[in-house]
Amino acid sequence: MPVGSHLVFRAENQRVLATTPNRQRAFASAMCQIGERHGLYSFGLGDTHAHGAFTTLPNESGRLIHDARLALGAALEVRIAAPSLFPIEEGRHAQRLISYVHSQDVHHGAGLDPWREGTSLPDLLGLRIAAPWLVERVRAIAPRLRRRDLWREWGCEELESVALPLLAESAAAAGFATSEVAEALGLTLRAVQRLRLRPAAPELVRAIRLQRGLRSQAVGESMLREQRNFWYEVGDRGPRAAGGP
Repeated sequence: MPVGSHLVFRAENQRVLATTPNRQRAFASAMCQIGERHGLYSFGLGDTHAHGAFTTLPNESGRLIHDARLALGAALEVRIAAPSLFPIEEGRHAQRLISYVHSQDVHHGAGLDPWREGTSLPDLLGLRIAAPWLVERVRAIAPRLRRRDLWREWGCEELESVALPLLAESAAAAGFATSEVAEALGLTLRAVQRLRLRPAAPELVRAIRLQRGLRSQAVGESMLREQRNFWYEVGDRGPRAAGGP
């Protein structure tokens, strides 16, 4: 008896789906948009294809497929073909898929998404707040999965332990005049004044902090080499061993 559905999405014209961070974020946003109600627990972009792992059973996936094709098509401005569907056979298969779908960019050697914008990794690690429900869902599916395992996919240690000296400078942004902030952000003076009166959401502050830390570590080529070494080691069994194409 399957425990979920593994879907692989492609454009009808087989084009590369997302070559820029903005398109990768649009893909992630669309997946999160439909994901909560359809049991999404992991997603990732390759080059001409994208993967999603869902708790929705294959024989109940019609609405999921319909909603996903519409959302992804609108976000990426392409016509999405009918996806390939693979049953998720049992719990261990469901757990393996989490890291498998996150690794698609590296696994295929595309090198388009070094920051994993088009995966669910940022949501699971608190670097993005688009899917606050995702962590608990993954915990239910893979209770032994640890944050350090997810950080390994970037080839680095947990960022909470990393000193972020530049954050203190950023926090001192009260030294910037409202006009300077407005110009930098492309907002009106009134909009900046209004925003300064609103309390900041703690989860958003944390996400920004982590994103700043990730980008301040000069990961560049050394991080990409770490990723490739890690994923080629676990990927030698081939895609079918992990659960899909």
